[in-house]
Amino acid sequence: MSRKARRTGGRQQVVQVTAIGARGDGLASDETNGQPLFVPFSLPGETLSVKLLQSKSVGTETLPLELIDASPERVDPACPHFGLCGGCQLQHWQQEAYQAWKQDRLRGCLERAGFADPHLRPMVQAPEQSRRRATLSAEKARKGVVRLGFRARASSQLVDLQSCSILRPKMFATLEPLRTFCEAVLSAGESAKFQLCETDSGLDLQVLADRQSTAKDMLAISKLVESCDLARLVWNDEPLLTRREPILRLGAEEHFAQVYVPAGAFLQASADIQSAMVDAMLGALPASLNKVADLFSGLGSFTLPLTARARHVLAVEGDGPALNALEQAVRRHQLADQISIERRDLEAWPLHGSELAQLDAVVFDPPRAGAKAQAPMIAAAKVPLVIAVSCNPATMQRDLQAFAQAGYRLDWAQAFDQFLWSAHVEAMAVLRLD
Repeated sequence: MSRKARRTGGRQQVVQVTAIGARGDGLASDETNGQPLFVPFSLPGETLSVKLLQSKSVGTETLPLELIDASPERVDPACPHFGLCGGCQLQHWQQEAYQAWKQDRLRGCLERAGFADPHLRPMVQAPEQSRRRATLSAEKARKGVVRLGFRARASSQLVDLQSCSILRPKMFATLEPLRTFCEAVLSAGESAKFQLCETDSGLDLQVLADRQSTAKDMLAISKLVESCDLARLVWNDEPLLTRREPILRLGAEEHFAQVYVPAGAFLQASADIQSAMVDAMLGALPASLNKVADLFSGLGSFTLPLTARARHVLAVEGDGPALNALEQAVRRHQLADQISIERRDLEAWPLHGSELAQLDAVVFDPPRAGAKAQAPMIAAAKVPLVIAVSCNPATMQRDLQAFAQAGYRLDWAQAFDQFLWSAHVEAMAVLRLD
């Protein structure tokens, strides 16, 4: 259902934006009841005329009508789709102010967790057009017109991308062949999603559709694979064409391994940021540890680099395909003496005291929900050195409270901006027991 169909009523007022909220919207107040308003694409200090609309899905929706008084920090966005496409929220903000806001988000998270006056390293920012992993949506209108791109903010409306400041050029170059592909395989009114990942052996594409592929689709699939030089095409969970096995080279220094990438597998969205995070992690670790655990290990983005610092690394992950891929890499590169692997749901069954007591250090990088069950166990076990990685300041704050209460010292923390011009903040914190 379109945004227009969901809206009812509406009233206008002039608002003053005081700050940027956690989702990247400007914060203001409703003059009639004092309730907070979230004004998209606005900046602190700006005055705007807005329309307040009632939406069944999100409650009061704030639609900017006119920018009355602009912030001196406002700049012209680089992308012509900005303001409609939901991929970026803050491209209109001066770079220094934008970076300071992300740093402040991390600082506030750490202070609320119990670490006063935290030491923050300078934020590492991904280059433009460096996103190697993204999900695009496509739909074929009743008249046969195909739209392909990202959804609009808080909407099912699809923005047909003609330009993009975040995707890697090779990924963006797939858009026209994908439109041609959609014209051939989608029926009028049908939609699909495309999960694209740029690996070391080429682009990996997973088509997510409400139906399975048919023999009639194979000609269009073959043309798409050839025109985009895809390494592999997977339809839902079925690999249809594999020209090259999707591989990533993971590790650090001389400790590298080739890891097979399962369809839809998680990996850091920017290879530049992954390298920066690995360098930061290794810099925080002594050169000769005995045993280290990498919890929520995924494909081994941290597990494999850790072999440069530890004689033995325990990788624990609940996702079967990711662990299978890591296990294959361990066998292929004869790393079984250095890396052991355990499949385990760390929220339902976290590592506990006796398992953690033998460790010199722990690295944990949970999903957005955080490590609610696991973090207190690590803190209680008094593991001497802990490196916490997070993609969500709210759950990071909750998880780090356990370490502050257990007497850990925050050595340093660092933000990594891999989702450019968004409210997303990736962070790493190094915790030590004195």
